[in-house]
Amino acid sequence: MANVKLRDRDGILTKEGIIFRVLGYSHPRGAYICDTEYASADIFQSTDPRALRNGGTSGKVFYKFYDDEGWKFIFKNYPQYTIPHKMLGTQVVGVKKADIAEERLPQKRLKALASKPPADKLVAAKSTLGCRRRTSASSVACSTASTTPTTQTSTCWCTGEPKSPRSAKS
Repeated sequence: MANVKLRDRDGILTKEGIIFRVLGYSHPRGAYICDTEYASADIFQSTDPRALRNGGTSGKVFYKFYDDEGWKFIFKNYPQYTIPHKMLGTQVVGVKKADIAEERLPQKRLKALASKPPADKLVAAKSTLGCRRRTSASSVACSTASTTPTTQTSTCWCTGEPKSPRSAKS
């Protein structure tokens, strides 16, 4: 694995199919303190009706852990995913860097999603409508996305084009 410094709420996937969430920014050398989020259906099934998660396009099925079920699952079945916490004087759920099969970084996924055109019917419909300015009380106006105090100009949120300031009546 590359030497990536993980941040709070980043994800860790292990070879067994367990997904952990990194907790905080202070960790022992060579490991991350985590919370157990999900486990593959190959190794865990939950009786909680809220727990089932499909893998989207991957087709893999996971179960989300609720309450202390993730903690209990790790301590009973995968004690290698516990690490000593010196200040607490006990073992906590955690993953050693050598045991990380894949890192899931929200900022990378967000960047990838933002670079794609939206695949949403509502967004596509909006782009075909264009912008309707307020002409009467029954018409829908576009709202001001940004106003610069020095120039008193604003931009239309739906087109990004400059628009003139509204009159006092509208």
